[in-house]
Amino acid sequence: MTVEFRPGVGGSEGSLFAEDLLNMIQNYCHIRGWDNRVVSLQKDQAIGKGCKLGVLSVQGDGVY
Repeated sequence: MTVEFRPGVGGSEGSLFAEDLLNMIQNYCHIRGWDNRVVSLQKDQAIGKGCKLGVLSVQGDGVY
Protein backbone atom coordinates (compact mmCIF):
# COMPACT_ATOMS: atom_id res chain seq x y z
CA MET A 1 0.00 0.00 0.00
CA THR A 2 1.18 3.52 -0.70
CA VAL A 3 0.26 6.49 1.48
CA GLU A 4 0.74 10.10 0.37
CA PHE A 5 1.16 13.03 2.73
CA ARG A 6 0.53 16.58 1.55
CA PRO A 7 -0.04 19.67 3.65
CA GLY A 8 -3.33 21.46 3.33
CA VAL A 9 -3.64 25.17 3.90
CA GLY A 10 -1.47 26.75 6.54
CA GLY A 11 1.88 27.21 4.87
CA SER A 12 4.84 26.03 6.93
CA GLU A 13 2.64 24.91 9.82
CA GLY A 14 0.77 22.62 7.42
CA SER A 15 4.00 21.05 6.19
CA LEU A 16 5.19 20.50 9.78
CA PHE A 17 1.88 18.78 10.59
CA ALA A 18 2.18 16.58 7.48
CA GLU A 19 5.67 15.56 8.63
CA ASP A 20 4.30 14.71 12.09
CA LEU A 21 1.60 12.54 10.49
CA LEU A 22 4.17 10.71 8.37
CA ASN A 23 6.27 10.01 11.48
CA MET A 24 3.19 8.82 13.42
CA ILE A 25 2.23 6.39 10.65
CA GLN A 26 5.82 5.08 10.50
CA ASN A 27 5.74 4.47 14.27
CA TYR A 28 2.37 2.72 13.98
CA CYS A 29 3.77 0.48 11.25
CA HIS A 30 6.73 -0.37 13.48
CA ILE A 31 4.39 -1.32 16.34
CA ARG A 32 2.31 -3.53 14.02
CA GLY A 33 5.42 -5.16 12.56
CA TRP A 34 4.79 -3.88 9.04
CA ASP A 35 7.59 -3.07 6.65
CA ASN A 36 7.59 0.57 5.64
CA ARG A 37 9.90 2.82 3.71
CA VAL A 38 9.81 6.41 2.55
CA VAL A 39 9.62 6.36 -1.25
CA SER A 40 10.02 10.13 -1.56
CA LEU A 41 10.07 13.14 0.71
CA GLN A 42 10.13 16.77 -0.38
CA LYS A 43 10.97 19.12 2.47
CA ASP A 44 9.56 22.64 2.82
CA GLN A 45 12.36 24.78 1.34
CA ALA A 46 11.25 27.87 3.26
CA ILE A 47 12.03 26.34 6.66
CA GLY A 48 14.31 23.42 5.75
CA LYS A 49 12.04 20.80 7.31
CA GLY A 50 8.43 19.72 7.14
CA CYS A 51 6.81 17.74 4.35
CA LYS A 52 5.55 19.27 1.11
CA LEU A 53 5.06 15.80 -0.40
CA GLY A 54 5.75 12.49 1.26
CA VAL A 55 5.15 9.00 -0.09
CA LEU A 56 5.31 6.03 2.26
CA SER A 57 5.17 2.39 1.15
CA VAL A 58 3.71 -0.07 3.69
CA GLN A 59 3.68 -3.86 3.37
CA GLY A 60 2.59 -6.59 5.75
CA ASP A 61 -0.27 -8.77 6.90
CA GLY A 62 -3.50 -6.83 7.42
CA VAL A 63 -2.35 -3.71 5.59
CA TYR A 64 -5.17 -2.21 3.57
